[in-house]
Amino acid sequence: MHDVTFSVIIPWYNRQELSHTLKVNQSVFSKYPNAEVIVVNGGGDEAQLDSIVAGYSNVTTCHLPLKEFNKSLCMNVGAHLARFPYLFFWDADMMLNKDSFTDMIAAISEQHCFLTIDEVLESESDPDEFDDTGGLAHLLYYLEISTKDGRKALVETDLVRFDAEARTGPGLVFVSKEHFIRVNGMNSRLQGWGWEDLDLLVRLQLELGLQCKKLGSGTHLTHDDTKRFFKSNTKEENDKRNFMVCLSNYQAGRFSGSYSADIAQWERLISSAAV
Repeated sequence: MHDVTFSVIIPWYNRQELSHTLKVNQSVFSKYPNAEVIVVNGGGDEAQLDSIVAGYSNVTTCHLPLKEFNKSLCMNVGAHLARFPYLFFWDADMMLNKDSFTDMIAAISEQHCFLTIDEVLESESDPDEFDDTGGLAHLLYYLEISTKDGRKALVETDLVRFDAEARTGPGLVFVSKEHFIRVNGMNSRLQGWGWEDLDLLVRLQLELGLQCKKLGSGTHLTHDDTKRFFKSNTKEENDKRNFMVCLSNYQAGRFSGSYSADIAQWERLISSAAV
């Protein structure tokens, strides 16, 4: 279904890996003439990013002079710049499996749903994480959140597939721009690594009643935690901190992101920063 038009949005901060993943992913995205790639630089090296994207006619960059990288803010800015009705939020260190993208395009055009990536493989396998010698096929942790008026959201917090040596990718989201804006986008008040992606999935379900579908696969360029941005000492502490902020919001009936406030704050700069 090539009539689905979409914008790929990639938050970025000094990740040279993008030079490799962009080349691989272009073999998929270039098949769709009505598609664009927007890379939002959240305080990284402008010259480095400009060098990486040089020569790609369908790639737009936006440089934000942030003192600290904020992934959610970058995603909101990318959504604001997006020209097309569907948004595909992707990571700089992820390569998309081209064979599964056709099904994703077909599914996203259906009403009342959004997509997350079903299977993420690691470029370097960790035998301590994926032990396929035993009898277990997979191990799943999920969280169900329900409101007093009967609304429910179900999100996977961790899934390991021992037999496939894979996990899911809840932060890699394919959603209509209309639905994204109706929940006021991402919440940039969540800082550092953890729960900013799951928060979006919760709010899309609780506020709009959308169904979450898992489709597609990709490969993650394996790295350690030094590549991630934390506001706390560890990713576990950061994840817990952001989760408690989200839980407080849900308890108070606040299911809105910070899109409108972010764009109002950055609009003048955004209009001159996108090239």
